[in-house]
Amino acid sequence: MKKILTDIDLNGNKLKNATLDGAAAGKIVVFDANGKMTAGDAGSNVTVDSANSRILIADGADSYFVNVTKLTKPATPTIAAAQQSKSAVTGSVEITIGNIESGATAYYKIGDAAYAQATNGKFSIATGFTNEADNSVLTKTVKVKAIKNGVESDESEAYTITITPKVAKPTLTTSNADQYEATATVTISKSATTGATTEYSTDGGSTWTTLAENSKTITVSENKAAGAYKARATKSNYTASDTAQSSAITLNLPKIFYGVTNDTLTAAVVSGLTALKEGKSNKSLSYTATAQHGVLAYPKTYGSLTYILDPNGYENISGWTQSEINIGSTDYYVYRSDDALTCNNFIYDFQF
Repeated sequence: MKKILTDIDLNGNKLKNATLDGAAAGKIVVFDANGKMTAGDAGSNVTVDSANSRILIADGADSYFVNVTKLTKPATPTIAAAQQSKSAVTGSVEITIGNIESGATAYYKIGDAAYAQATNGKFSIATGFTNEADNSVLTKTVKVKAIKNGVESDESEAYTITITPKVAKPTLTTSNADQYEATATVTISKSATTGATTEYSTDGGSTWTTLAENSKTITVSENKAAGAYKARATKSNYTASDTAQSSAITLNLPKIFYGVTNDTLTAAVVSGLTALKEGKSNKSLSYTATAQHGVLAYPKTYGSLTYILDPNGYENISGWTQSEINIGSTDYYVYRSDDALTCNNFIYDFQF
């Protein structure tokens, strides 16, 4: 007798097992939890319907069927060559298991440890590396297997995973939140890996200088593309660090100027008014004046205004004169109220 089924529910009765009846070809003797399905009988006749992958069960006048799946050994998983060589600064490395058959679950074992289930076909190996230590190359022996429908694959060959210590990436920060100012700073700090040599570049990586101090701050006074400043670190018997690089640096964005004055509108006078660090958009601006002219100046590239609404909401663009002036290297449109204003916190709306 060869057991092929266990614990199949038949019309409310839990079967103990089913065995192939060698005396009756193509038949299966089915036993219930008490020993037999039909009292005094050798068991219910069960026909294997291989064409439809099911078992037909005849129990007197009643018939039943159970769908079945042919059990086969799943493919043996693998670990690709690219996964056998890793590097890490600290913490752990992640290994991806390959050749996992659809519907199968992968398992792995590290050294003599018991098999453990992989997570989404991946598992981690702890390195024990720290920035303070002189870490050495770590090797681990790994085997993998798969289980599908309760059937195990063959065990894989033993793979050797080599993990090389890696230098921590230096820190490079760019202070350029205010793009309307004339300067920004780039600060480069040494790698956290003890004994590592940190280098930096100010020309996008064409030339490199060793960082002698723990950190260095560089003042930038012109626009720079991303990656203009870089930093890297190396150490003997370690994998080199990743390269840190600066973000794009933009400086001297043109400001918007507004306020009140009776002076001739020169570059110095206009740039001495209240400055807004904003781009093109409709503006609601407050003016307080004593017999002074209101002024608004913005980059000419924004185009002319469409409306100027006074504090009462009336359109008043005809009451302002437009002129042009150059501030620094930027051409500006300047609007000046024709009439001198005497007001306290009057709001004018300027619309493009």
